[in-house]
Amino acid sequence: MARAWLAGGWMNQGEFTKAIDAVDEVVPDGRRVEKPSRIALLLMARGIARADIAHDQARADFAEALEVAWAAGDPLVLGYVQAHYGARLCLDGDLDQARVLHEEALTIARSIGDENLRAEAHYVLAIDAMAVSDARSATPQLAAAVLHYRSIDHFQGLTRCVGALSELALQCGDPHLAARLIGTTAAVRDRFGLKPWPSVTQAERRTIQRAAALLSDGEYTAQLAVGRSQTIDDALTAALPIQDTAADPHRNPENP
Repeated sequence: MARAWLAGGWMNQGEFTKAIDAVDEVVPDGRRVEKPSRIALLLMARGIARADIAHDQARADFAEALEVAWAAGDPLVLGYVQAHYGARLCLDGDLDQARVLHEEALTIARSIGDENLRAEAHYVLAIDAMAVSDARSATPQLAAAVLHYRSIDHFQGLTRCVGALSELALQCGDPHLAARLIGTTAAVRDRFGLKPWPSVTQAERRTIQRAAALLSDGEYTAQLAVGRSQTIDDALTAALPIQDTAADPHRNPENP
C-alpha cells in the first residue's frame, strides 16, 4: 500500500490531482486485499481531493465511502467519512442531510473519545449553522472546535477556525474584523505551508469575496495587512467580542 501512503502525502501537500491518481492506482486491487475501512478512507480522500475538479464523482466517492464504512463496522472511519461527506453536502446546499451526518459524527467522537474527530465535528456543525445565517448556533460549535483542537495542538484545525470566524464576523456585521481574520488565516498558512482541503477553500472563498465587496479597496487591503501581522492566538482573542455578539444579537460589537 505504498501508493496509499503516497496519496496521503500528496493530500497534505495540497497536490490533489496527484492524490487522485495515487488512489486510482490503489483502489481496484485494494478492494480485494485490503480491509474495508482502509478502502473507505481512500475513497474519502479521493472525494476530498476531487471537490473542485470533478464534483459529481466526488459525491459518488463519499457516498460509496459511507456505505463501505458502515459495512466495515469501524466507528472512527465512519465518523470521519460523515464529517467530510457532510461538508460537501453543506456546500451543495443539502443542509439537512449535512447536519444529520455531522451530528452522528459528533456522537461517535464522544463515544470513542477521539479529540480530533470531536473538533472536526464541532467545526463542520458551525459551518452548517452559518450556511443558514444562524450565528448564535455557530458560536458555541466554533468555541468547542477551538477547545478540542487546542487540546491536541492541531494548528491546521485552529487555522480553519480562524477562517470560520471571519464568516461569523461578517454575519455579525463586522467586515473589518472579517478582513483581519482573513489576513491572519492566509498569512499563517503561507508561513507554515498549510494546505486546506478544497471544501474549506471553497467555503472561505465565499467569505473573502463578500468581505472584499463590503469594504473599499483601501480599507480591505489595510485590514488584511493588520491581520497578516497577527498570530493565531491574537486572532482568536480579537474574535472574542464578535462571539459575544453572536450569542447576543442585540449587543453592539462597537459598544460592548
